Amino acid sequence: MNQAKLPLIVLLGPTAVGKTALSVELAASLNAEIISGDSMQFYRWLDIGTAKIRPPEMLTSNGRLITHHLIDICNPDEPYSAADFQQDAARLIAEIHQRGRLSLLVGGTGLYIQALCDGFQLNEAAPADEKLRQELRQAYQSLGAAEMHRRGTIRMTPQTPAAGTMRITKITRITGTTGRDRRQIGRALWF
Repeated sequence: MNQAKLPLIVLLGPTAVGKTALSVELAASLNAEIISGDSMQFYRWLDIGTAKIRPPEMLTSNGRLITHHLIDICNPDEPYSAADFQQDAARLIAEIHQRGRLSLLVGGTGLYIQALCDGFQLNEAAPADEKLRQELRQAYQSLGAAEMHRRGTIRMTPQTPAAGTMRITKITRITGTTGRDRRQIGRALWF
């Protein structure tokens, strides 16, 4: 079955705005299973600072346990890319649909959610370029966001400095290694 035609509900928003509690109650009322779309919640042991859902929070107000997927699926030293997420989430959506349930995608990582929903063609064969990553980190640290913006390396908004080195270098690597213009990747990438 073509996953692009399967129903999917998306609840997207920043950390700590109440998505978790809302998603659990919404999943219960819609007979849905939750798929995490938060890139930090995929990793084991990264509980502090990620607002990762805890087992008691997976219960509805009347005590029903809601099934959650793609939480604690890999170690922090293991790569898990947007392409990996796209593939795993598409498989889960099909499996959930076969069980007669809806899929509720919940998270705050725009690239991952947009990759799934918009069907980006992500290049799994291209491993992370550590040299490029390091060069971009060094450029950000020595030049700053404003100078990188002036040179056309990044597009800057008032939130760019708060985005930090990790996000800026990740987005710049994605646009650089895919050859796609930043506008093609989408607004979810911008700061």
